[in-house]
Amino acid sequence: MAGLKARIERLAAAGLLGGRTVDAAACEFHALCEGLAAIELRGIIDGGHEAPIWRDALGAFVAGLVLDRHRSGGPART
Repeated sequence: MAGLKARIERLAAAGLLGGRTVDAAACEFHALCEGLAAIELRGIIDGGHEAPIWRDALGAFVAGLVLDRHRSGGPART
């Protein structure tokens, strides 16, 4: 988690966490990845569709950070 948090610190420094703390954003990102990995390993995702599902889910997460930032009216708190 330390490496992930270090990367997320850069987003926080740019005011792109939508009001989340670094710890909260890291936990949310990690949970998303764990969930995607779990359903992929259980075969819930149709073979050959893994990449677009990962890309779309991670893209939605990042877009949500930006959307939350605009709703909160300012930079994120760290």
